[in-house]
Amino acid sequence: MTQQSTNTNIRVALGRMATGDLSDASTQLLAALGYRSERTLLSQTGDPADFIGQFPSQNLGTQSEQALLDAAQSMHILFQFTGSEIQAQTQRALFDVAGFDTGNAQSFLFAAVQLREDTYPRGQYAAFTRELNKRFPMPMVVLFLTAANRITLAFVHRRPNRRDPERDVLGSVSLIREINAADPHRAHLDILADLSLPERLKWMD
Repeated sequence: MTQQSTNTNIRVALGRMATGDLSDASTQLLAALGYRSERTLLSQTGDPADFIGQFPSQNLGTQSEQALLDAAQSMHILFQFTGSEIQAQTQRALFDVAGFDTGNAQSFLFAAVQLREDTYPRGQYAAFTRELNKRFPMPMVVLFLTAANRITLAFVHRRPNRRDPERDVLGSVSLIREINAADPHRAHLDILADLSLPERLKWMD
């Protein structure tokens, strides 16, 4: 697939984010980037309070948790991405998980969050991303959608906790911030294309 066709597919998928169901549209956007999986959770209500209750952090009722609850209109886990999905597409074995398993760190989670306001500062996106990631042992990539149909893709860098090997230390947060879903800038399309699974596997090679 050429760079131009990849960018076209990404542009079309971004447009759906502005008009369609957030979970479905987010899943289609990730599919355009090469990330597909059937490992998802059934019976998600999308209610932020239900999400927080289902996946509690070690420290309950913090200011950052309340800030996320105040800002979020809905939250969904889209799917869990493991080595099986990579191997199915590329015949490369990295790691494997038999089914959806929130206790297995050898995977990634993708999530979508609908936000209430039109725009948010960088620091707020970073705080939301950390608040979500601290609830899981594996990295979570978050797609935020604002009321003004601006998309932010966020992920946090992790390193092992030296005192507690069962936990990670959450470091800096990387953001592709507030992409215009209806009319994305060419630079945003190129960045997203660079994050596609085929391009990441090339980088690993």
